[in-house]
Amino acid sequence: MPRFLKNFSFSLLAFVLSYAQDNDEILKKLQNAYIRDLPYPNVLLDSYDMSFGNKTYFVTTMQNYNKDRYGDKAYFYNCIEVFEDSSSRQKFCFNGDSIINLENKESFFTIKTYKQDRIGNIANTYLTFRLINGKFYLHQYSREKKHFDANDEEVVDKALVYYFQDDSKEENLIPLESVNDELLQKLELKYNAKY
Repeated sequence: MPRFLKNFSFSLLAFVLSYAQDNDEILKKLQNAYIRDLPYPNVLLDSYDMSFGNKTYFVTTMQNYNKDRYGDKAYFYNCIEVFEDSSSRQKFCFNGDSIINLENKESFFTIKTYKQDRIGNIANTYLTFRLINGKFYLHQYSREKKHFDANDEEVVDKALVYYFQDDSKEENLIPLESVNDELLQKLELKYNAKY
């Protein structure tokens, strides 16, 4: 495991244990302690409580990013970590776009990322995970490509589903901690080869 991931895990555990502390203070500690190990100088840290029946999980997101020459956020490196009872259960990191939302419903949670270029083209990426026997597995990996119309409304041009877990026997599941850039790229290439 890379040194920065070990540091990230330790930092997030400290964050969970000191949940009542001020987020800005925790963010400063993270930046001061680990910024040299991250690819970009800026860090956003967020957390979510997710309920699945009688179980509650605590999910943290860390977005490490740089700014482009116009001052906009660009070049994101994201890490997600799932905690149960203050213990880290699963985690993964990926290069991508800005995480704008994390939602959970029933036994699923979805991470939504957002990217918009200068002329208004939009890409929303969705990573949906499903809780099966106490572990999260990739359920769906998809992307919506959109643009703004003349009325400044978002219009979906294309919806791509790169991966959908349809194995009813649940034998070929992809655990959350296996998700990384290589896997996501492989799923996209497999999809593109079909279509």
